[in-house]
Amino acid sequence: MSGRREEVTEKIQEPFEYFEFIQKPFEQKELIEAIKGAMTKARKPRRSAAPAAPAAAAAPAPEGTAAPGAGANPAEFQALQAEVKQLKAEVAQLRGQLAKVLAFIKQKLR
Repeated sequence: MSGRREEVTEKIQEPFEYFEFIQKPFEQKELIEAIKGAMTKARKPRRSAAPAAPAAAAAPAPEGTAAPGAGANPAEFQALQAEVKQLKAEVAQLRGQLAKVLAFIKQKLR
């Protein structure tokens, strides 16, 4: 956390791709706009650090889903399973970020 954008950009090259920076002191309207901007940026697709793990493809299909031998292309089925696993991880991460933002807002409103 910093009150000056320059301090942050000295250490990290343009870190504002997925979050907003708001300079202190700020007004309530500026905070609301920064939150809206951060939520928009959080929806942007992120570059994956590593390709999807093949272990996810080896996992058994949950009940109620088509198995690879049930008419679906096995490679496509495995790719979809890996994508679902990645999306679940992203949702969990976004939930954590949202909880932090809400806690911050509640703290500021006190």
